[in-house]
Amino acid sequence: MRRKQVFRLQTTITLLVCLVLAIVLLIIYFLFSEQFKAQTSRNLQERVVAVSRTVALTPSVQEALRNPENSFNIQQYANKIRRLNDVEFVVVIDMEGIRRSHPNQELVGRHMTGGDEESVLLRGEHKISIAEGTLGTSLRSFIPIFDAEGSQVGAVLTGVLMRRISEEAARNQWILYWGLGLGGGIGAVGAHLLARKIKQTIYDMEPFEIAKLLKERNAMLQSAKEGILAVDEHLNIKLINEEGRRLFRQAGLPAKLIDEDIRSIWPSLRCEEILRTGEGASDEEAELGAAIVRVSSVPILVNGEVAGVIATFRDKTEIRMMNERLSGLSSYAEALRAQAHEFRNKLHVIYGMAHMAYYDQLQEYISETLQTHESEVGAVTEQVRDQVMAGFILGKMSRAREVGVDFVLLKHSLLPEPSSGETMHHLITILGNLFDNALESLRAESTGREAPLIELAIRYEEEAGELHCSVKDNGSGIHEEIKSAIYNKGFSTKGEDRGMGLYLVMLRVKELGGRLECRSRKGEGTLFTVALPYAAKEASI
Repeated sequence: MRRKQVFRLQTTITLLVCLVLAIVLLIIYFLFSEQFKAQTSRNLQERVVAVSRTVALTPSVQEALRNPENSFNIQQYANKIRRLNDVEFVVVIDMEGIRRSHPNQELVGRHMTGGDEESVLLRGEHKISIAEGTLGTSLRSFIPIFDAEGSQVGAVLTGVLMRRISEEAARNQWILYWGLGLGGGIGAVGAHLLARKIKQTIYDMEPFEIAKLLKERNAMLQSAKEGILAVDEHLNIKLINEEGRRLFRQAGLPAKLIDEDIRSIWPSLRCEEILRTGEGASDEEAELGAAIVRVSSVPILVNGEVAGVIATFRDKTEIRMMNERLSGLSSYAEALRAQAHEFRNKLHVIYGMAHMAYYDQLQEYISETLQTHESEVGAVTEQVRDQVMAGFILGKMSRAREVGVDFVLLKHSLLPEPSSGETMHHLITILGNLFDNALESLRAESTGREAPLIELAIRYEEEAGELHCSVKDNGSGIHEEIKSAIYNKGFSTKGEDRGMGLYLVMLRVKELGGRLECRSRKGEGTLFTVALPYAAKEASI
């Protein structure tokens, strides 16, 4: 049972992108937040150092510390400097650690607290520290004060409270908050649009629906009895099912097919033409290596543009086997139909003669009819050892008699039973199309000189392993200007939707590795001669 999906694909993509974006923004926040705090601390530290140096370098302060009797008001000066530079306190102390200035007037004249001023007073060091004072925990800068002779007369302490650093850093972080909020909003909208675009691209399907559809279509492709091949707009093979691979292997073609150019593997497949014209082809015969297959090709349309070609193809072996059975059955059926027609006509004659009591003539007529039938059937079955071909020839004889054409199997003809039924199927196709062409040409014209006649000759050369067949008619012949085109597919002088007979004859002869020759002169009829490799059963020779 399929597990129930918690979120749809669009929701999942949106949430995942937003989650990734939130993690990135949080990392950015923490990194920049610490940098803001550090930068704020450095800025305030530089400020207190600069204020301390300004006070330490002031001559009036130096003189007032060197000479306590001096009337210069250090407290007033320090408070002014403190206000101008926006610091919490500027404290000037003498060498005894006594405050000479302080923001709290009550603490002026008292001893310095904190204990971190000793190194400045004793060793004249510049020092920055964080310590607890009367105003709270603060960042403090100690600068020694020297008089004009270079003697230390005191120190100046400038500082800012630590909570101010946090407050200023927080004020600066509002810029970061706005940036993160704007980036997060744009990212969320982008994630939603991206998810919607992806869903539209996959036809608004969910992943499990795509997986199910893919499995179903793959099963359909692999279970098909026809080979299925798909190429893209660059004529590269993108898909082929197992039956198609089998047919390619059977034809001796490369096993590696995906992403190969179809033109180099199967040049007779008209994919390039279909891509150019956008028109498919149905039930065409094409060569696949040494095999002949029937192919149907259709263009793949994406948004009205041709994006590739799908071809379905099937080996004609199975079709030939069915055609062989059907050819034999249809030949027998045609022979029986013609014989039934003749039999009805003969029954009418017999009925009429019996009705008029012409018994002597009736006996003679029946005897002659039986003799003709037995001699015709006997001759064909004696010369043609294959039952399918015998039935085929008898059927064609009956067909020819119906339209007033004599069809004769020459006396020297001999056709042994073949070792392969497929060969007989090809032979029926070849002789059937040659006979039909000859019959149609005789029916379409009137020579005015002699009765229309078709002659069939079959000769088997055992040593050479070849079968020679010829079909000759006494029609008006073939014009010289069209002789070179009579084997072209679709070429016909009889109208549209014709022109397949001689094309199939040439295809079958070529498939069997035989030879086909046509001799024809205007007014002298036409002779088609076929030579085919032929293996006969030993018992039938």
